Amino acid sequence: MLWNQTYDYARTKDLAFSVIETADKGLAIAARVFYIDGEIWDQDGLLIKTDAVGEVQWTQSYGGNRTEYARDVIQTADGGFAMAGSTSTNSTGRTDGWLVKTSSGGEEEWSQQYAGIDFDDFNALIQTREGGYALAGQRNFNAWIVKTDPRGKKEWAHTLGRGGFGRAQDIIQTMDRGYCVVGSCGNLLNYDLWVIKLAKNGTVEWNRTYNSIRGKTPDDHGYSVIQTADRDFVLFGDTVNLHNETGTDFWLVKTDAAGVPLWNRTYGEEGTESLYAGIKTIDGGFALTGYTNSFGVERSDFYLVKTDAQGVLEWNRTYGTSYWEEARSLVQTSDSGFVLVGMLRPPIAGSTPNTNIWFVKVKGRGVPPSSTPSFWILFFFPTTLVLGCLVLFFSSKRKRRINE
Repeated sequence: MLWNQTYDYARTKDLAFSVIETADKGLAIAARVFYIDGEIWDQDGLLIKTDAVGEVQWTQSYGGNRTEYARDVIQTADGGFAMAGSTSTNSTGRTDGWLVKTSSGGEEEWSQQYAGIDFDDFNALIQTREGGYALAGQRNFNAWIVKTDPRGKKEWAHTLGRGGFGRAQDIIQTMDRGYCVVGSCGNLLNYDLWVIKLAKNGTVEWNRTYNSIRGKTPDDHGYSVIQTADRDFVLFGDTVNLHNETGTDFWLVKTDAAGVPLWNRTYGEEGTESLYAGIKTIDGGFALTGYTNSFGVERSDFYLVKTDAQGVLEWNRTYGTSYWEEARSLVQTSDSGFVLVGMLRPPIAGSTPNTNIWFVKVKGRGVPPSSTPSFWILFFFPTTLVLGCLVLFFSSKRKRRINE
């Protein structure tokens, strides 16, 4: 661990959902804050901007007088930010899908609500190559994908269900300018990891489910997806624990371009390893994060797993205190380190405790720190090089004399 920061917005229930590295090498974090003023309570979406060492530069909250969540954040092509989540302010149902566009300083430029008849929410968004936005979430317990123009006007949408329940957790734009969405589907007892591939115009090309079949009650979920240079897909999720069917393990699945499984690997011990996010790393491997209670300091801790390109475990680490910690998102920074964000909750018996936003910067194992070489390196390396060259020179002259 290089540093860690705790952020407490209003001494209530704060939770971070997403983190990105910004163009200035700082961080942007999407969160939800819950605060009470007398008998008045409110929940707002929150955007936190920090410098490279996690010091807060500014914050902005967004929303009305009801409940808002900011679940994902991106930096847009114009240097501003966009966030996706949900709002119940002026909602036609219980919640509407919500998209907010801000300036580079976090000032709201515009927002759009996408209405349904019940629970509607976005978990992920991207800015497309065409300049619009693609969002993924759930609409009344079905997977929901929405494509918009650059001002957030809806161009097309799909609502998909399978087995009675569907949820979309992540979306990417693929090399063919279509989209790939990952999530889960099933019923109240059984869930499968679910992948949907769409064409550029939103037409569903294929969708597949993946089930580890490791326990009597399959419980498989997908949370992140990437496409590799060879057009294959890598899916990040969790699955039933091999040792304990009440727990889960991190799960990594590699498929071909049509979704046919190539290999899969799990990571975990006898307790619970619950995944929230996964990324491709600079060296071509993968990093997965969430929380574990199998090992660590106490209760549950941030858990970070690093693998090679074939999913073979290279190392894993926990980060925690005597509190409960859950990592919800991670990013690999330009110096090859990792930043994890989530929540920290003090263990207060008999009450519902407050939660704080916690973010941690760690150094990628085996990656040298980004710093100026020391005097000893600067002095001894060239000195040793020169001496070595002189030794070789005189040695070669001596050999020539002997031969003569």
